[in-house]
Amino acid sequence: MFGWFSSWVWPFYTDTENIKSIIHLRNDGIRPYIELEPTEHPLALIQSEGISSEQVIKMYEYYVHGKK
Repeated sequence: MFGWFSSWVWPFYTDTENIKSIIHLRNDGIRPYIELEPTEHPLALIQSEGISSEQVIKMYEYYVHGKK
């Protein structure tokens, strides 16, 4: 179903609210899969092209360990 991605992914990506998306519901209580509309937005690009392991580590450290 159609939806709007409305979460902040700050400080890594700015302007991440109200991105058009498709929500794919899944069975057995598994969280829905959110597919962003293909655009030039950096968040949409990493969803379609992939993300580097270095960037994943930076985000993990920031959100899980609270490091800046």
